[in-house]
Amino acid sequence: MAALFSAPDHDLGLGILVFLVLVAVAAPLIAPFDPNKQLDIVHLKNHSPSWTFLLGTDVLSRDVWSRTVYGARVSLGIGALGALVAVALGTFVGAVAGYYQRWIDAVLMRGVDVGLALPRIFILLMAVALWDGLPFAALIIVIGLTSWFGTSRLVRAEVLSLRQRDFVVAARALGAGSGRVIFRHVLRTPPRRSSSPPRWASGTCSCSKRPCPSSDRRQAAGPDLGQHDCR
Repeated sequence: MAALFSAPDHDLGLGILVFLVLVAVAAPLIAPFDPNKQLDIVHLKNHSPSWTFLLGTDVLSRDVWSRTVYGARVSLGIGALGALVAVALGTFVGAVAGYYQRWIDAVLMRGVDVGLALPRIFILLMAVALWDGLPFAALIIVIGLTSWFGTSRLVRAEVLSLRQRDFVVAARALGAGSGRVIFRHVLRTPPRRSSSPPRWASGTCSCSKRPCPSSDRRQAAGPDLGQHDCR
């Protein structure tokens, strides 16, 4: 983690992330209206920005600012948890492939190649279209299961370089099993020697590129930070 925060441009990114998190947490305090409430469909439809309506209102007279700050909770939650699932699964597959090599590596990496060849946004849109009202947890799992392929390649490359290091050879010589060597010695190696920076960088980037299937037309009545960008 120290390597991440030592980057010269981390202050700007960290500031933006903290701001978005604070907005999401404080949504009930800074949102003046109910995000789903139609205030006045006749007189307040598509109202321009003002002191009362900071970002104006939409076609159904709902306050856009209130919908944005409440939608930040959904977008950040889906992005963060989806990235966590992707990093965990990608780390496991990459570590196993890089450590065992041979046919296990070949089978797992060919599966990764197939996953990278599939259009992820098409899979996500198809899942949303097939299941009416896709649950929050199912949406996170679908996003995580379609986003781990790049992370597995990064981790595999790092494990390949670490598996012949002296501390790994010593652990095997002392009788440590494969699982202990992988999860206790290889993956927990300090950031200067391990795959921690690639893992976290991959998770951060995949979180920022996460599609917004929650903006499906069936959920148009609910707030969504990315609904205008993802349709």
